[in-house]
Amino acid sequence: MKMLRKLSAVLLFAALTLAVLAAANFLLVDDVHSYSRAMLQELYADAGKIDTLFLGSSHCYRSVDPDAVDAALGTYSFNAGSSQQLPDGSYYMLREAAAQNQLKTVYLEMFYTGYNQSASKNVPLACYLLTDHMRWNSPNRYAYQAEMGGMAAFADLLLTTYLNKVDGYNGEQVAYTGEIANAAKTRVEVRTEITMKDGTRVPVAYRMMAKDNSWRVYDIIVENLSLVKNYRTQFQDILTSGTPDELIARVKAKADEVRKQPVGK
Repeated sequence: MKMLRKLSAVLLFAALTLAVLAAANFLLVDDVHSYSRAMLQELYADAGKIDTLFLGSSHCYRSVDPDAVDAALGTYSFNAGSSQQLPDGSYYMLREAAAQNQLKTVYLEMFYTGYNQSASKNVPLACYLLTDHMRWNSPNRYAYQAEMGGMAAFADLLLTTYLNKVDGYNGEQVAYTGEIANAAKTRVEVRTEITMKDGTRVPVAYRMMAKDNSWRVYDIIVENLSLVKNYRTQFQDILTSGTPDELIARVKAKADEVRKQPVGK
């Protein structure tokens, strides 16, 4: 039980750290996905109002003016087109919009290139351009990412696990204790110490790597136990008697199980 409390506190701190990094990235990085981000923010802001939806690639969002449509038809329309939006992406955007609005009419832009390459698993960027900016608790986000399989399924499990712990944070003290870097300064281990409510101190280290002009956490070490090595051992055990597809299915099932748990548990 004591170890579970320690692990929960570590996961909470990791979740908060990731949230701060995500916020900094959102505020400081003018990335190429900004249109999709703005579009999804407007979609959520217009929840309950939209009755007409336009879906498709850049041909759609550059060609359809909702204001002109509404003036002519007396509708409340929304253009949910986005760069590289493929048919499966349009499907999940339809589900995302329909979950919050009583849609009466949906227009789907069709063009040869998009339907010649209809599956996002062949063009992963088409998926992440949308899911990166969907709400973290949207089932459509995870269902769409699940089509990517492999690392996306594992990433979903980690993200779901961390975010489910955030609301359980109870004021544990976190102290920075130092860091070490490799000679090239491309990887660093940031060391911290978490003081629990009962006074127990838990050493936690974050291994980070430089990528795309920012630092990315790729492993967390709790009391000298690596999160990555722990998962690797579990995965190897499964693959000894099973297949990669079976492993991915179990990872997805675990993520679904975590999402159903009460927040903070």
